[in-house]
Amino acid sequence: GLNKSWSNQGVLNKVVNYKADRLTLYNNAGKKTYDGSLKEWEYENFMEGLAKEERGGKFGGIIILERDGHGVVAAGTDLGSMGWYEAKDTLANSVLNGFSDWRLPTNAELNMMFLQRHAIGGFSFREINRFEVSYWSMTEYGKLAWVQNFYDGTRETDYKSRYFRVRPVRDF
Repeated sequence: GLNKSWSNQGVLNKVVNYKADRLTLYNNAGKKTYDGSLKEWEYENFMEGLAKEERGGKFGGIIILERDGHGVVAAGTDLGSMGWYEAKDTLANSVLNGFSDWRLPTNAELNMMFLQRHAIGGFSFREINRFEVSYWSMTEYGKLAWVQNFYDGTRETDYKSRYFRVRPVRDF
C-alpha cells in the first residue's frame, strides 16, 4: 500500500509505496532528497549503520558481511604497504583491537570492501599510481596473488614480492 508522513510543521517528509518498491523523501523545505527503491535505500542505510556502529566496536572493526550471526569484519585502518608474504606474517603475529585472528581478505571479500569503501572509510583510493591504491587479497594464483585497485575497482594478479596496501579482516 501507500504510506505518507508529515513533519510536526505539516510538511510532507516521506511517501512509501510498498507494492511498487518506491520511496520518496523530502527535506523540511519540501524538496526531494531521495526518490528511488525502498529496498535499496533500506539496505544502504542498514550497511552504513553497521559500519558506523561497529567501527572499532565489539567485533574489532567494521562488519562487511553478516549472515545468521556470523560474518566478516574489516579493520578500521590499513596496515600500510608491504609484500604479500610479509602481510601474511604480520597478520599471523598481530593483535588489533584486542583480536589476534586477522587475515588477508579473499578476492570476493576484498571486492565487497571496495563496493562499501565509502561506508567503511579509511581506504587509500586517490589515484597516484596503482601501487598506492591497490590492496592485497589472500587469493593466490601460483607465484601471484590477487590485488584490487580501490580507485577504479580493477582486479588483477601481481607478484607477491610487490608492495601493496593491506587491510585485514577477521571472521566472527
